[in-house]
Amino acid sequence: MLCMLAVPAMMTLHDLLQFIAPVSAHVENIRVIRDSKPNLYMVLLKFRDQKSADDFYQNFNGVRFNSIEPETCHLVYVSKVEMVKEDDPTCIGVPGHTELPTCPVCLVVVYWLR
Repeated sequence: MLCMLAVPAMMTLHDLLQFIAPVSAHVENIRVIRDSKPNLYMVLLKFRDQKSADDFYQNFNGVRFNSIEPETCHLVYVSKVEMVKEDDPTCIGVPGHTELPTCPVCLVVVYWLR
């Protein structure tokens, strides 16, 4: 499974599907995750097999979404996804994991600082 980080909100779902169209036959599931940041979202991509996920990572990570905008596709591997309710008082984060910081100017995830 891969996660596409910091997808700009100006990129519609139709645009996203066009972007991944060359590999759509290898994608089993797509889930869009939105949070409190109105200008960005994330996309979870579950592939039919590991080779397809690896190929997608190699061919799409760092690639611009389109020829007009400067934003690029930022991919990370995901081993598992857990969903918790926001109002759950026991939800304090996962031990050993760190939330990725955001740039104070543009609010894009700064994942290269780790």
